[in-house]
Amino acid sequence: MNLLSYLKAIVILVVLGVSIYFYNEYKTIKKENVTYASNIVAYKNVSDSISATNSIFMFTIDELEHSKDSVDAKLLATTKELKIKNSKLQSLQYYNETITKVDTLIFKDTIFVKDLKIDTIIKDEFYTLNLSLKYPNSVIVKPSFVNEKSILVSSKRETIKPPKKLWVCRLFQKKHTILTIDVHDKNPYVNTDDVRFIQIIK
Repeated sequence: MNLLSYLKAIVILVVLGVSIYFYNEYKTIKKENVTYASNIVAYKNVSDSISATNSIFMFTIDELEHSKDSVDAKLLATTKELKIKNSKLQSLQYYNETITKVDTLIFKDTIFVKDLKIDTIIKDEFYTLNLSLKYPNSVIVKPSFVNEKSILVSSKRETIKPPKKLWVCRLFQKKHTILTIDVHDKNPYVNTDDVRFIQIIK
């Protein structure tokens, strides 16, 4: 092979290497643009009080850790509280719920003195009770609960069969990856008694 052939081969390799590099850069930029576009739509839906649509945000752990959003900070704080490693996180969900119901009791007989009208509030960080007493016989109660619910999806490796007692034997057991769900309610009055998550497989 003469010098010209060597030069041609080198040029081809350089062009091929540059092409692969720029193609990978193009795919990265395209992916970032899709992510940014998705997040813009998601933020728009969050800020739009009329919209009933919830879009999915797409962030890396590094982006979440540098986020100024208070919800992102709460979710990350919950992962630390539950001791879930960043590398195991699959998705994070946040709900801010308010539960309110008004009940009115009207008695047949007059139970209050004339012109009585009392409105009072009993409350703490998570619970508010509006109580109204009105002449002649009305009692109105309006309890309200506020709850912040975090749902954390993470992955872990578990043995397919029951783990062996000796740790050396466990090293050679087959393992598979399973997703685990942690539901964390901030309101101490709320108990999550049962949860079920179904992943659709296509």
